[in-house]
Amino acid sequence: MALCFADFEFTCGGRIVRGEVELLSVGLVFCDDNAERVIDTFYDTVLPIRHPKLTKQCTKLTGLSQQTIDASFDAQYICGRANDALMKYSCDKIYVWGNYDTVGLSSTAGIYDRYALECDEIRHTCSLIEDIQKSVMNRFGTNDIINVGDLSRALDFEPDGRFHNALVDAQALYCIYSHSLHPDVGCEKVYKLLSEREQIKKARELEQKAAHEDHIKSIIEGMTGAEKELYTSLISEGRTKDADRLVKLHLTVDKQYSKISENSDVVAVCFNGTGRVSVFEQSKFITPKNADITYKSYPYGDKERLILESFASKTAASKKRTHRRRRLRSDIRNKG
Repeated sequence: MALCFADFEFTCGGRIVRGEVELLSVGLVFCDDNAERVIDTFYDTVLPIRHPKLTKQCTKLTGLSQQTIDASFDAQYICGRANDALMKYSCDKIYVWGNYDTVGLSSTAGIYDRYALECDEIRHTCSLIEDIQKSVMNRFGTNDIINVGDLSRALDFEPDGRFHNALVDAQALYCIYSHSLHPDVGCEKVYKLLSEREQIKKARELEQKAAHEDHIKSIIEGMTGAEKELYTSLISEGRTKDADRLVKLHLTVDKQYSKISENSDVVAVCFNGTGRVSVFEQSKFITPKNADITYKSYPYGDKERLILESFASKTAASKKRTHRRRRLRSDIRNKG
């Protein structure tokens, strides 16, 4: 039994949304069951029925011309030919990189359904797809995801054409898979690439953490009077979760205040079920019926008192939820 590696290209760009993409080309690579030797390849282009005219983005990405697409058969016919090739080599799986091929083929079949056209061959092709991205990356000792182009280049793959050509990408995938079976041989550049990406990732995380800490610091510095005293006491008592809750509430109120007309009276609403607090302009506030909320009006300039009293309500709601969860866990244990 042979193995099959594949790539499918789909329409994109313009007004084509995710649920309306259509199959544009198919590339298959067949190899022996040890992934040591390529047996055969298959490639063909497809004429879309919903958006037959290529967008500029699609042309740029795939390198396909409108003339080539206009001379192509539809997806049902091409998938039928691909399925015949799969049957010839007794392939019951199609290995792909990522889950988008399933999405694209399902979208294509859905469009054929809407036009009352047969799509059994398209759905059959889709049913054979298996995403090997995670399992292959695990063989290289990481959960990081790298695109086919970058990863195959690190394995010295030399494409006979351009990436985002379905056959080229299928050949690159075969190269990646075959090397992943022996990750300790000839994969030095892959590990270098992974190391560089990990360093970039860590540097980015440190930058984001520093930016977040600076942002929180600026919020705390913006606190005044009783609110700042409350924050300081929470920190000194080791109540860091409550301190974080106060900071988030301050940020929420500040953000919502920016949408309220200056000097207008406001209404602070605490949603009792979640403890979430929202602020509304009083003239635009409509009391909801049968809602589990508490609310109170404040003068525009009394923001600090609004925050403090809302924090008290929010904290009480949080404690109530905690006690409820503990009771439920206790009841479950007692029943068990």
